[in-house]
Amino acid sequence: MFKLVLLFRKREDMSREEFLRYWREVHVPLVKQVPNIRRYVISPVRGAPLGEPDYDGMAELWFDDEQTAQAALATPETEATGRDARNFIMKGSMRRFFSVEEEIIG
Repeated sequence: MFKLVLLFRKREDMSREEFLRYWREVHVPLVKQVPNIRRYVISPVRGAPLGEPDYDGMAELWFDDEQTAQAALATPETEATGRDARNFIMKGSMRRFFSVEEEIIG
């Protein structure tokens, strides 16, 4: 499976609770409308082993392959999620990358 990983910071004017509520209650339903997502995982950050964490959240969107992911990212539904992200994610903080997992210990 092919995966899109997103790392981001919450907007500075939001509390952690406001950020998590918005993410779960408003943004997640929009992401669920993006076609051909096989799996969607959100990971709110709870700390870091050394110091402060660089991000407040991580999201993973799983697709069958890269072509399916690229097609899904070009849809109006994905465009809507991008517009909505401005409501809870700090401008300029998002990092995105594609990945294919290699399971080492299962």
